Amino acid sequence: MPDPIRKIEISPWVDCAEEDDVKHVQRQATEIILHAIAMEQSLSKWLYLKGGILMGLVYDSPRQTSDIDFSATDPVNPNENTANIFRDRLDSTLPRAAAKLGYVDIAIQVQTVKKLPHNTFLNARFPALTQVPHFCRSINHIKNIC
Repeated sequence: MPDPIRKIEISPWVDCAEEDDVKHVQRQATEIILHAIAMEQSLSKWLYLKGGILMGLVYDSPRQTSDIDFSATDPVNPNENTANIFRDRLDSTLPRAAAKLGYVDIAIQVQTVKKLPHNTFLNARFPALTQVPHFCRSINHIKNIC
């Protein structure tokens, strides 16, 4: 029998990194992304978090990655535009998610989205999307990342 779905509070995971500025802003960016996905129903219904971020949130693993990995399930019909649709929907929701969480000083956007498995993405039963965010703390630096 599979493990039941667990509700995870992200704020304590973010807060425990306050002593390390770099790690703290990385975790804030991750919280923004996960919140944006939760806000965007067209994403939240078919994406499932996996990988290093999931291990850190659920099992307090010290492994920290800069990418965020998801598996996709039905009703996804993978096509050549899946990664672009994911990026566009997420990018359009990120500013609202950041503001809702009170992170008005963090500018964030999706830097890259990789489709996995590379050669068989279109035929995969549970295709994966790996996204790498690009973020900075100061609004004054947006021109450097956008």
